[in-house]
Amino acid sequence: MLEQRKCIAVITAEPDGKCQQMLIKGVRDKAFEENMNVAVFCTATNNSCFDEYSETEEQVYYIPDFDKLYGIVYAPDMILFAGIDKITERYRNAGCPVICVDVEKEGFINLIGTDDRVVRESINHLYYEHGCRDIAYMTGIKDYPHAEMRLQSYRDAMRDLGLNVTEDRIFYGDFWYNKGGEFVQQLLESQKGLPQAIACASDRMAHSVCEALKSLGYRIPEDVLVTGYWENDPTLSYITGMGKNPATVGYRAVEMICEIARGKKYKKDTYYVECVANKNISYSCGCVDESSKMMFGAVLDIFQESGGFFSPYNKMSEHLYEVDGFNDLFWKVDWYTNFIKPFECMNVCLCEGWDKSQDNSKLTENIYLVYESDRVDGDEYARSVDFERTFHVSEMSPALWKESKEPTVFYFFPVFTKKRSYGYIVLSYGNGYIIDGLVHKFWLRNFQLALESQRRFMEIKFLYSAMEKNAVIDSMTGLYNRNGFNMYSKELLDDAVAEKRKFAVIMADLNCLKYINDVFGHYAGDDAICTAGKAISYSTCPKALKERNFRMGGDEYLKIIVGDISSEDVEECIKEVNKYLAKRNNRSDVKYPVIVSMGYAIDDADKIESLNEFIITADERMIKNKIEVKKKTGFDHKRNEK
Repeated sequence: MLEQRKCIAVITAEPDGKCQQMLIKGVRDKAFEENMNVAVFCTATNNSCFDEYSETEEQVYYIPDFDKLYGIVYAPDMILFAGIDKITERYRNAGCPVICVDVEKEGFINLIGTDDRVVRESINHLYYEHGCRDIAYMTGIKDYPHAEMRLQSYRDAMRDLGLNVTEDRIFYGDFWYNKGGEFVQQLLESQKGLPQAIACASDRMAHSVCEALKSLGYRIPEDVLVTGYWENDPTLSYITGMGKNPATVGYRAVEMICEIARGKKYKKDTYYVECVANKNISYSCGCVDESSKMMFGAVLDIFQESGGFFSPYNKMSEHLYEVDGFNDLFWKVDWYTNFIKPFECMNVCLCEGWDKSQDNSKLTENIYLVYESDRVDGDEYARSVDFERTFHVSEMSPALWKESKEPTVFYFFPVFTKKRSYGYIVLSYGNGYIIDGLVHKFWLRNFQLALESQRRFMEIKFLYSAMEKNAVIDSMTGLYNRNGFNMYSKELLDDAVAEKRKFAVIMADLNCLKYINDVFGHYAGDDAICTAGKAISYSTCPKALKERNFRMGGDEYLKIIVGDISSEDVEECIKEVNKYLAKRNNRSDVKYPVIVSMGYAIDDADKIESLNEFIITADERMIKNKIEVKKKTGFDHKRNEK
C-alpha cells in the first residue's frame, strides 16, 4: 500500500505568469525530490480589477488547512488584491512552516531572490556588446524594496565597470507605463542631454520611455538604446531585458521548510538567494533587426486558431447557457474539458447552498464534490456528477490525499461572482506545472458565468412555479382554492368523460365557524378550518382514480372524485371524514368540536350536462345533512358551551 504523501502549498496569483511559473517549478522540483505533492492556491489574475469582487475571489486563499500541510511558500508580492493584509495576517499565524518569498514581511521567515546578477548582466550587455559608457537608469517606486534593490545593483555594476553615476541619470518611476515621458524630459534638460542607453527596472517603464522618445522624433535603437526587466509579456517582446528566475527561490524555500520540519532554527528574519538571469535579447538594443520586432504596443493575436478554444466555432458559452438543469450543465462542462485536457484530474468543489438563492461570500464547512474526472489511461477518463457527495473544507480536496505512484501538482482556482463564493476547481496535470493562462482563464470564466446563469434561471423557475401554485392554492389549508377549482374541475370532468368513468362531488360545510371565532378567537377558527380541510383531504374514496380537494370559501369545501366508483364508495369516504373528526373531537384537551355537514352527487360523467347544476344537487343534500347533524350533535351557534 502506498504511503499518503505530504503536501507543500504555494500561495500566489496568476500562475501562468512567467515569474510565477518559475517559482512553482522550483517548488515542484524540490518537493518532488522529497516525494511530496504541491498544491497551488491561486487566482487566475493577480488583481480582481474591481474591489467588489475581491472578497469572493480571495476565498481561495482561505482554503489551506495548516494542520494538514507540511509547509507553505507564500508569495504576497504577486497578489495585488484588496484583502492582501488580511490574507498576510492569516499566513503569519499559520501553524506550519511558512516561507515568505520575494518581499520582506514582518513576522515571517523571508527569502529574497536578489536582482543583482540580473541587473548586472543588463548593464554589462550594454557595456560589452554595444560599447555604452553613459547609461541612465529608471527604477520603480521610491523606497519600494525591489526598486531600491535594482537601483543599488545598477550603481554597483556601473562602479565595477569604472563608470561614473550622476543623480540626473537616475529616476524613480512607477513600474508601469506612466513615467517614461518625465524621465526623458529630465534627461533632455540635464547637462549631458540624452545618454547612449536607458536601462529600466521593468519592461513597462521601458516601453513608456520608448514611446516618449519616439514622440520626440528619436529612433530606437539608432539614437538611444533601451533595456527593461524581462517578465515575459508577449506584447513587450521587442524590448531587450534580463529577468531573474525565481525557480531558485522556490527550490530553496522548500529546502528551508524541510530543514525547519527537521528541527533547524532560523534566527534571522530575512535570507537571500542569488537568482540566475533569464535573457530576452531583442530589438530595443539593436541585437535583433527591425523586421523581427513587434510594433510598439502591438497585441499578440490569440484568436488565430481555426479549431481551438478561441475559434469562432467554439460554442461553449452558448451551450452552457442553454442547458436544462444542473445535471445537464455539468455533463456539458465535462464535454468542454476537452479544451483543457489532457489533465490528470479535475474536481469541481462547491459550497453548501451553492444552488440556493441566498448570497454567500465565504467558504462553508461542508463542500460538495459535484464533478470529478480522473484520467484512467491515455484519453480515457472516469467521470461522475454527484450532488450528494461531500467532504469537510479542511480536507481541501480528496484528490490531494489519494494514493499515486508519483507526486503531483494541484491547482486550486476560485469559482465566484460578485457576492457569491461558489467554491473552487481543483486541476492537476500530474507532475507537470505549466498552466496555459489564456485558455484556462477564459474557460474558468465561461464555467462560473454559466453556473451563475443556471442558478438564476432555476431560481426564477422556482419563483414562477411558487407564484403559479399560490394562485391556485389556499395558503391556510393547502387545498386548491376557487381559482384552482375553476382551472381543474372542467379538466377532471372532460377526462372522466373520455375515460368513461363515474364522476362525483362531495360538498362539505364547517358547522358553527362564527361561534368558534366569537367564543374561542380567530386562531381557534383558523384551526377549525385547517382541521376540516385535513379531514376531507386525508379521507379517500375506494376505487377512486383521481381526487382533488378544494376550499371554495370561508367554511365551504368540495371534493371531486373520478373512477369506477359507486354511491357506497362515496358514502364510505364521507364516513372516513367523520371518523377522522370524531377521533379529534373525543380528545380530552379539545375545547370545541370540529363538525362538517356533507352531501354528494354521483353519475356517469358523460351524463352530466352542467357541472354547476350537478354541484347544486350535492349542495342541497349537504344543507339537509346540516340540519340532521345539528339535531344529532346538539351543537350550533346558539350554544355557549360544548
